[in-house]
Formats: sequence, structure tokens, C-alpha cells
Amino acid sequence: MTSITNITTAIIEEMQEQLNEVNADNQLHQAELSYQAAKAASIKLHEQMDQYCFQNQEEEISYFKHIKPVILRELLYYAEVRCLEASRPVTDKPAVEEYLEQQRCIYHHYFRRDIVFYNYYRTEKTHQDAVFFTRRPDGAVPYSAIPPEALFDCYCDGNADYCYKLAKIQAHERLIGYIEEELSSLREPQDTSCASPYRKLKWTDTDVRLTELVYALQAAGSINHGTAKVKEIMSTFEYFFQVKVSNCYNAFTKNIQNRKDPAAYINLLRKSLEHRIAQCGNDPRHAKHRL
Repeated sequence: MTSITNITTAIIEEMQEQLNEVNADNQLHQAELSYQAAKAASIKLHEQMDQYCFQNQEEEISYFKHIKPVILRELLYYAEVRCLEASRPVTDKPAVEEYLEQQRCIYHHYFRRDIVFYNYYRTEKTHQDAVFFTRRPDGAVPYSAIPPEALFDCYCDGNADYCYKLAKIQAHERLIGYIEEELSSLREPQDTSCASPYRKLKWTDTDVRLTELVYALQAAGSINHGTAKVKEIMSTFEYFFQVKVSNCYNAFTKNIQNRKDPAAYINLLRKSLEHRIAQCGNDPRHAKHRL
């Protein structure tokens, strides 16, 4: 029997590869191309899962809570970025700032519209997963749900519309981060004159280890509030550390994802840090090692 993992993993990986490879000359075009990649993945997932019978409730919850939102949140995020950029004022900086602030308030307001479910998600609770993330044959919903917009109706399965809500919450969190980065860029233009000293640093380890580090940072949401793509982070590393990684996606899928210890370099970093901490301890003579 084909497992749900076998069906969905390839679709998600293909989407992520396409998103990482998107390279446009402006943010609106970038959002449009990314949206199309996410839309294609959503359609493919719907086609594959339309007649799928879940083996048990645990698998059904996993699909609607952890698997499908991965694709749906990309679709929602890039659809919104596309609208955001298409309507961005082309006048002076104050007008752009006012527009972005208004949009940020709109995204924050969405969380308040369904504060009970939002808090359930934020606190990582699981006791009502069977209520929120399973199909309901009687057509009932646990309590008043915001129906999906018409654009996304064909991507919703049964009555598990809290899968849609979860994806939208995650998309809006990223959108807020996106706007905050845009506002920061407007208010504090980057001083590129400070970049030159760091060009003296060079990456002297392997491309595979750098790729593992970049994927870890992206997965942890450590850059740009989680909105940065693998390709963007890698490009920054390449610039500052004077290195060129030809295809980080291939390095990840072939050399990292399928090896016995996928996080070998991250584990090495942890052990190295623990060793350094053990060496330094609380002895002030070793304080310089902690810098």
C-alpha cells in the first residue's frame, strides 16, 4: 500500500526546488512565479489525495496539520505578496511606509478574528487535533469557521477547513515578517560600505557542510523572520565568504538528505561548542575564547 509520505514528499520537494530556483528582476514578478509553483504543487497534491483513504486517524491528522499546510501556506503567502506588491504605492517613501503599516495591521487583525484557534496553534496543543484536523462526514464544523476564499476552494479537502486556517495563520506570520523587513529597509538603508572588511573571511570547509548550515538556518526561521529562501541565504554566504556552491539543492538531496546522519555537520558544531564551553568554563582567563 502506498503511504501518504511517499505521495506527498516528492510533491513538496519539487515545489521547494522550484521556489528556490525562482529568480526575477522585481518582487512582484518573484511573487507571481513563486505563486505559480505553489499552485501547481497544490493541484498535484489535490489530484493525488482526492481518492486516498487514510489508514487511521493519526495519519489523517498528520496530513491536515503537518503536510498539506506546507504547500497551502506557500500558495497563500505568495498570493498575498503578489497583491501586496501590485498595490504598493509608487510615490514617495512616507506613502509606502503608510501603506505597509496598514497592511501589517490587517494581517495582525486576522489572528484576532479566531483567537481561540490561534492560541491553540501558538501553544502547540494537540488535545483537539481530532476535531480540527479530520474530515467531518456530517458537514459540521467545531465552531464558526472562516470559509476559504473562492480561489482556494478546489484545494480544500472535505470539511477540514482548519487545515486552511492553520496555513493562513502561518502565511500571515511570514507576511508580517516580510513587511517588517521592507519597513526596516526603507527606514534604515543598508550601509554597503561596511561589507568590505568581511570579504577578508573565506569559507574553507566543504560545500556540503555549508549547504547543511544554510538549510538549518532556513528551516529554523532564523533569517528575515523565516521568510528568507535557501537560495537567498546561500547567496549571502557566497558573497561574504567568497565561495560558490553550484547547486545547493542537489547537494542537499544527494549528499545530506539520504546519508546515515543528515545533520552530521550540525552535530559536529554542537559537539565543538560543548567542547569549547567545557574548556573555558567560568575561568575569566578564557573569556576571550567566548568572543
